[in-house]
Amino acid sequence: MQGHCESCRSKKLRCDRGQPSCMACVAAGVPCVMRSSCPPRGPKKGHLKEIRNQILALETRLNEQQELGASDQRPRSRRRTNSSNSEEDGNNERSQVTQTSPIPATALTPVSIELPPWSAPMSNFLAPTATMEPVGEDNSQAMISAGLERVPVALHLTAIMCSDLDQLYFDRVHNFAPMLQRFRYLLWSKQPNKSRGKICLQYAMWTLAAALSSQFQFLRGELYTEARQSLDALEMENPDMCIERVQAWLLLSLYEFMSDLYQRGLVSVGRAFRLVQLMRLHEIDKLPITGGQGDLIDIESIRRTFWMAYTIDRFTSAQDNLSLAINEKQIRTRLPAPHSQFMSGRPATMCFLSEVIAGIDSEQPNNTTTDLTMCPFTQSIIVATMCGRALGLKQRFVSQQAYQDVITEFYLRHRNLNTFLTARIKILSMQISSTSEHPDALLLFSTLAAYMIVFMLYETIETIPMGTEESHTLLLGHEQRSLDAVHELDVLTSMLTQVNHFQMHPFTPIPLLLSVRYCLSHVGSNDAYSNLVISITRALESLSFVNSLAQNSLRALGMNVPNFRVGM
Repeated sequence: MQGHCESCRSKKLRCDRGQPSCMACVAAGVPCVMRSSCPPRGPKKGHLKEIRNQILALETRLNEQQELGASDQRPRSRRRTNSSNSEEDGNNERSQVTQTSPIPATALTPVSIELPPWSAPMSNFLAPTATMEPVGEDNSQAMISAGLERVPVALHLTAIMCSDLDQLYFDRVHNFAPMLQRFRYLLWSKQPNKSRGKICLQYAMWTLAAALSSQFQFLRGELYTEARQSLDALEMENPDMCIERVQAWLLLSLYEFMSDLYQRGLVSVGRAFRLVQLMRLHEIDKLPITGGQGDLIDIESIRRTFWMAYTIDRFTSAQDNLSLAINEKQIRTRLPAPHSQFMSGRPATMCFLSEVIAGIDSEQPNNTTTDLTMCPFTQSIIVATMCGRALGLKQRFVSQQAYQDVITEFYLRHRNLNTFLTARIKILSMQISSTSEHPDALLLFSTLAAYMIVFMLYETIETIPMGTEESHTLLLGHEQRSLDAVHELDVLTSMLTQVNHFQMHPFTPIPLLLSVRYCLSHVGSNDAYSNLVISITRALESLSFVNSLAQNSLRALGMNVPNFRVGM
């Protein structure tokens, strides 16, 4: 029977003995070498006796030095009592040395974490200051885990704190930002000589993890400052691009969106968009990919990074009616593999986005069986695509509605998008109903966003000058569809209470805000609109304790919202 492979044996890991390669070697990208026989463990014969002899010799030498030190101490103390003037001079010299000492003051006194001036005052959520224990020479080496250097912002993390932040990230952030393969990350995160890009990414991960926890709220501001300064310094000193920089900017932008720094978040994510374009992440699969299993894991991580940027682009553009940054027609990157296969280190080859959304551009039927097996992240990508299409349709029609050929094309595109959206909502509803007791937060967000798109399409229809039979028929059909969407959204909004707020998608307030705006403009037509406004308002109030987007949404609706401290 085979034992551990050489790599797992050297790292003291549990080997799953997989063939032809175990999981640890696949994730690490190293050859897996198995041996039928292994050398015996434990010390060699006589080794323990040799160690005991060395200990006795060291104890003997230590006792001799203590006796010599005690005999030298008595005459030295007599000399001190007879030279008070020289002692005062020595004290003056020591005070001068203390003033010019290179040891930072934060290493001798407790650290006070001050809130930056640009943060909104949210005193009901976080304490205004937090203190940390003094750091001495004895425990300075244990302050930061696994190869991270001491940071200049007086942020001291123990190894157990870093481990907890890693766990929080994969428990709460990874669900809506599934860019990293956990086992691969844990391998490189413990390396002593990480690249600066990886260090920036690690701080960005910890920043978002701290923001979505209760026990590390006092660290979020310092972690954010360190991550931001490290990224800025990296861009100034090293122009070389790496995927960790893109991932770090995406995570930081999510933190800024959640932390009352929305405009800064738009600028940060804009940097990520440019890096995505410069690194050509939108055409990873333009040519056939060859390589080992470890290379395939890295490529899948890069794919997911691109799609994360893509979804952020679509939903933030819908929020502010902005132009899209990533051109859908140029995408030559396959959709992400199922989550279980990615995390197990065996990613699958998926289809392209254009193959899934072919129904938007034509009357082609969709493969419902395949769609039902898609992971929630892929479903969010498809919903984001429909959101971008609806936004583009609205923007183009508003600017060119005077031309008759534009109106004809609008009707065609609107009908195809509406048909595809209806089919997609059915699929999402089936997936949601199968997990109604423990709803998936990302799937719930995607379904909310899908109904938001129903309202976006209806609002666009309402801007069409009436007078044609086709426009009148289209308007009546959307009135009924919007009412159906209102009833379904009321149910989905109540399901939000079943999800941990720390695990919700940061953009959950966006479909809620756009939906309630639509309902407010139609309150007089049906009581269902008024009821949904009340339900969504309560949901936003509940989210406002952990997400500044919810606070801003309530303010946008003209409501007085207490300034809870969800910022830095």
